Amino acid sequence: MVEPVEQILQDHVYVHPFKINAKVAMDGELWPWHQDYQFGRDGDGMPADHAVNVTVFLADVTEFNGPMIFLAGSHREGTISVRPRHAETTGWASNVAADLTFSFDREQICQLAQKYPLVAPKDPAGLALIFHPNVVHASVSTISPFDGTVSIVTYNAVHNVPQLLQSPRPVFLAARQTDPITALPGDAALVA
Repeated sequence: MVEPVEQILQDHVYVHPFKINAKVAMDGELWPWHQDYQFGRDGDGMPADHAVNVTVFLADVTEFNGPMIFLAGSHREGTISVRPRHAETTGWASNVAADLTFSFDREQICQLAQKYPLVAPKDPAGLALIFHPNVVHASVSTISPFDGTVSIVTYNAVHNVPQLLQSPRPVFLAARQTDPITALPGDAALVA
């Protein structure tokens, strides 16, 4: 995915965070409406939204196993002001729990949904989905007997390296290694 992402950002890239969102059958939590960039900006010191999210479906994604839902085109709003839900919380845990620090309230989502359509991609395992870090998105809980697992890689442009904050998020949430990654030749993964 390195070359397409470099084309989009018109720069070399590095992996900022990499995460796996595993929605366990019958028990996968919902994730509230949010924009990813606000976590990079406020938690890591990322200067601009010059990043790209790449989600790879590690399991088939259906309407039954907690698909991601997007407000298509909402990135055109830029970073939307959201008051932190946990003003008293200074730790990183609220960045990875279903009760996210920077999530939208009902009124904001209702207003945005009047302007931008809701879409929920449902596709087989192996599909990659690319989206802007300011696209407003969420995911529903999983009450079916089917797991729903995705990986999410945020590629950040090397000209957009975060300005290290006094208390940045831990390295497992935001990389400190910002050297550009290099795409391997297309046949590099083939085994002889």
